Amino acid sequence: MAAFILWVIEDTRANRTNYSAGTYPDGIYRESDTNWVYKSRLVSNVWTWQYILGTQKVTQSQVAGLGLGANDDQALV
Repeated sequence: MAAFILWVIEDTRANRTNYSAGTYPDGIYRESDTNWVYKSRLVSNVWTWQYILGTQKVTQSQVAGLGLGANDDQALV
């Protein structure tokens, strides 16, 4: 029987960069300050954290400060 390890990490958005997605293949990262959830996925042969669910309520002027990138393209703000 094969072992299955599910990595679940909870930390702040700012600290997500401290966790290499390749170290936690198919892992889950929950941002405790935004309530957004990311999954470690292999994209173009590079492990990356990709947004999978969550919402955050902010004002229009706060959106730029969220630091959204290509892996946040489905984020609901």
